[in-house]
Order: sequence, then structure tokens, then C-alpha cells
Amino acid sequence: MFQSKFYNLIILQFVIILLIIKSNVNGDAISTQPTTTITTSKQCQRADKCALTLIPLTDEKFIEKPPRTSTDMREWCQRIVPMERCLKDYAQKCLNKQSRQTLSVLLFSISRTNKRYCTNKKRQKSFLNYVDCFHPQIHSIANVLRNMTTDFHAIPLVKEKTLRLPLTCCSYYKWKNIGVDKIIKSCPTNTAAHEEAENLLAGYTNDLLAIICGDYVEESDKCEGIIGKIPEWKRPLRWQNFILPLVTIFDSIDYDSISTP
Repeated sequence: MFQSKFYNLIILQFVIILLIIKSNVNGDAISTQPTTTITTSKQCQRADKCALTLIPLTDEKFIEKPPRTSTDMREWCQRIVPMERCLKDYAQKCLNKQSRQTLSVLLFSISRTNKRYCTNKKRQKSFLNYVDCFHPQIHSIANVLRNMTTDFHAIPLVKEKTLRLPLTCCSYYKWKNIGVDKIIKSCPTNTAAHEEAENLLAGYTNDLLAIICGDYVEESDKCEGIIGKIPEWKRPLRWQNFILPLVTIFDSIDYDSISTP
């Protein structure tokens, strides 16, 4: 079991390096070199607002007025480009190397997924159909992501560090399924929208979760035995979006302490 976890972590580091190289080839790399720029706390805290805009159901403007036409989509797409730059700047100036690399993988996945919706007319049509489906329940579905974000704040408090990544996967599966169920109830016959909900979440997270989850796959019953170990989070959320808490989970793990028997 421990050997499998160690192997997965090694693979994760390899994938991070490959994605950073691919990102660099595309001109979107996040520097992993130490920076000499000194930033203020206020500048670093701006990252949360940037992260919120990148994910439709955490973006306040998107929630209040979701796009219903191609013109609306174009306006949203124009807003997210500067937010990607904002998070890259945050990664370079405010994070250590390990956290920068984790955020790099997430940003690569998020940027790629958003770009597909912004540039591919077929995917854009599927996305607008998805929006039409969940629009009546948009606040309820947005709450699902907030609940997952709350779990991600609490997971670094789990004393058994080897459980933190499995708990991250289990929490993701739990809230993803709750969200998809809400969408199915919102428009029971719109199977294309149900599939798009799965595609959207997978696009944002699969590059990272596919590696770290190991035996804790969605079809497994392993989560049933551990999901209750996520402690209740009783404080205000530091971050309002799941991106930065997910980076914090990785940062909370002492990789040097995980070894093969």
C-alpha cells in the first residue's frame, strides 16, 4: 500500500514536470525559479478573486448573469484571460516551488478547458446547453463547489498525512456526484447537459486527480471507510475557490517522510 502511494507521488512529480514543459512550449509557463520581487500581502490575496473568475460556478458575475448566447460567452472569455495571468503572477511571487508546480498543473488544465469552450463552437454550444439546464438551480449548484472548497480547507488538519490525498479524491467524488444529481433533477431529459457537467469538472481536475487518487477511484468503495475523517471546518474560509485550497493540501504533505518499506 505504501509502495503504491510512493509510486503515485513519483509519477505525480514526473507529470508536473511534463505539463510545465508543455506549458512552456505553448508560452504559458509558470516560472519555477526563485523570484527576487517582494510583494505585499494584499497583492498575494488578490489571487482568490482571480481564481473565482476562472471557474464558472464560483464567478459572481457568471452566477448573477450566466451566458446564454455566443456574445455573452465572448464577454466571459475576455474576462478570464487576465485572471490566468493574475494566478501565474501569484504563483511566481507568492508560492514556494512545490506549490508553484501544483498550481501549474491546475492552471494548465483550467486554461485548456476554458479555451475549448471559448474557441470551439461545438463545445461552446454544449456549454450553453448545460447553462440552460442548470440556470434555475445555479445558486444551489454553486453551493456544492463551496462545500467542496470547505472540505479542502479542512483536509490539511487531518493528522494522518497519508490520508490527505485520498480524502481529497473522496471529497471531490462526493460533491461532484451531488452536483451532477442536481443538474439531472433540473433537466431530467437533457442527457447532453448531464454529460457536459461531467466533462467540465473532469477537464478542470483530472490531470491532477487521475494521478494522486491511486486505488481511490470513483467506482471503488474505499471512500466509504474514510470520508467521515474530514473534520468540520468552523472558521471563515481563507479562499472562496477550491483551486488554492487544493494547492494548500499538497503543500501540507511531507513528501520526504513517504518511503517504500
